[in-house]
Amino acid sequence: MRPQAITLLAVLSCAAPAAFAQSAASSSAPAAPAQQRQPLDANHDGFISREEAQSHPAIARNFDKIDTNHDGKIDRSELRAWRQQMESRRQQNQQNPQNRTAEPATASSGG
Repeated sequence: MRPQAITLLAVLSCAAPAAFAQSAASSSAPAAPAQQRQPLDANHDGFISREEAQSHPAIARNFDKIDTNHDGKIDRSELRAWRQQMESRRQQNQQNPQNRTAEPATASSGG
């Protein structure tokens, strides 16, 4: 009976780390397709239409700013320029947090 207990213990000790590794791997796995974002250029025509932008709130909200040539669609260079501008603003806000959205204080004229 003793050899069976040792064999069982050996099997369980090998199985436990594998089970933990599997659960850790599954927690860091990418989200299921239903939870992933839709591609920006859903129809693969090389442009982002206003309809395609609706699945990305920031792009939809800023569509007219991003579409600098006002042709009703966003091309790769327009999107890249907007993203660079947003990254630049983000970096500036990190360096100067007081400049984020606060209105400048105005001195009272007294009176």
